[in-house]
Amino acid sequence: MTRPRVLLIVVSIVWLAALGLAQSPAPATAPSTVIADAHGGYAGSDACKDCHENAFAAWRRSLHSQMTRPIEQASVSGQFALDSPVAQHGRTYDMDHAAGRYSIAVTQPGGTPERFDVDYALGAKRFQGYLSRLPDGRMYVLPIFWNVAWKRWLDWREITPVPDSNHDLRQIWNVNCFNCHATNIRRNFDVATRTFATTTTEYGIGCEACHGPGRQHIELTTGWRRDPSSRKAGGDLKIFSSRFATPQQVFDSCAYCHGNKTNYFTGFTPGDRLEDFAQLGLLSDPVPATDPQGDFWPDGRPSRFNRPQALTLAGCFRASEISCTSCHLAHGSPNEFALKVPLAGSDGLCTQCHLSLTEPQALSRHSNHAPESAGSRCVQCHMSEVNWRLLTRRRDHTFSPPVPELTARFGIPNACTTCHDHRSPEWAASMMDTWYANGSRRRVSLDTAETMYAAGSGQVET
Repeated sequence: MTRPRVLLIVVSIVWLAALGLAQSPAPATAPSTVIADAHGGYAGSDACKDCHENAFAAWRRSLHSQMTRPIEQASVSGQFALDSPVAQHGRTYDMDHAAGRYSIAVTQPGGTPERFDVDYALGAKRFQGYLSRLPDGRMYVLPIFWNVAWKRWLDWREITPVPDSNHDLRQIWNVNCFNCHATNIRRNFDVATRTFATTTTEYGIGCEACHGPGRQHIELTTGWRRDPSSRKAGGDLKIFSSRFATPQQVFDSCAYCHGNKTNYFTGFTPGDRLEDFAQLGLLSDPVPATDPQGDFWPDGRPSRFNRPQALTLAGCFRASEISCTSCHLAHGSPNEFALKVPLAGSDGLCTQCHLSLTEPQALSRHSNHAPESAGSRCVQCHMSEVNWRLLTRRRDHTFSPPVPELTARFGIPNACTTCHDHRSPEWAASMMDTWYANGSRRRVSLDTAETMYAAGSGQVET
């Protein structure tokens, strides 16, 4: 076996182990209980607000709650009152809003207009999409989206790789997206009639999407209020809580929706092991011919917004010292990116563990920039914008130091020339050689990327 293939296999095994496939903690709830209660015991988010008033109020303002909403309950961002139809990529869209109803007429190249009622809104931050429930129960993701920041309509070819043909491709929400955009969704596909009778506890990411079925918890705490003496210290709360979970369990609960994956089984609830139900996308997965970008850079880092896969490569996570909730608030936050603190103060999230870097002189020695400068901000150097997707850039979650050589060789963004955009990656590499005498870590990163690129390209020479 050739050296590139051997190294690719070794890297893949290490990455799988980091994902938790080799050794994962036992689920928070016994498997028999999870299986028995996987499709029952849901109470809905409204049942949580009396006891968790602040968390409920924050969640109601969050993007999670707006992930999918019936159109009559949604805050509609798209401009439906237009003087003329929108024409892009050979398709024409004619929007209409009358008598409280929204609709979009879609004309495929060479076809005739077909009007669809808008029954649901999808998303609220970067884009808002619209779903139409078809007669057979399928929920069709209409192929035009509203760009919230730009305030304009975009054909789906602008934001996702689709084949260049006149075929009327239809992305179906309750086939492709059902696992993550609602709470306790059941597709209810009837094989005999080839129809769907899809149900949910609620649309959007409700409390129980992240905490699991809540009815047993409600019954338990109701009993406590009736008889305070029945409450036992350290007892089972009958609910998943990140405060009492391992970093891996928290990661699995978030990664199930925040990373691209292949679903194998339904019924995942927080506390389960992700790999028992799905597999996160891997570097070795084939890339469709219609996708010129792919999901990963040659060095193994995600090139899209696959934050869970990136986090598995972070030393902090692999040491079981951090997880998603170390920095983010799932209930929602007034801060950008749902951070616990404003982005300007995000160094405080890192110095929860890296205490020595709270001292300005130590920080300056570490960064080789003035302590108060942008070059000494943790996110600027360790979370460069390597994720490009949905017409935006997202920050790297491997927390890796810059390797300018990867930019010169593969075009992978690095923090140095992202900030100093008038400089070359070779200049950045020479500066790092001056500051950090031993560049062996960067050479390992470059060698790994070279090997993985060669293996992925089918190069067989040793």
